Amino acid sequence: LLTSDRLTRRREANRQTAGVLGRATVGERIELLEKMVQYGEDREALAEFLGDLATLFRDGLVIAVDPQAGRLAGWEDRQTVRRLCADYDQARLHRGLGLIERALEGLRRNVQPRLAIEYVLLNL
Repeated sequence: LLTSDRLTRRREANRQTAGVLGRATVGERIELLEKMVQYGEDREALAEFLGDLATLFRDGLVIAVDPQAGRLAGWEDRQTVRRLCADYDQARLHRGLGLIERALEGLRRNVQPRLAIEYVLLNL
């Protein structure tokens, strides 16, 4: 599982997302959204992506509270987490985590997958 192409693509998508979200204009977010269309109607893949993004935001909160924190929940790449923390303060990280969790709940309740990802990317 750790070396699968699907996981590698998902991790890379999360790194790219984390790298631009905090500074992205609406136009750049829409461009990112178009890249995310690869998930199409695959709820499972989108839920995995959003779950990874939630983990990133959770790890960002941990680092924001304690920059010397030990092990993170899912991101070995502390640089990605620190980049996110440079763009988001604690309140914004917390809000972002809530947005992602609401989108995941929407997927469980049968919301259209594209609407779920639009909601997250345009509001983070």
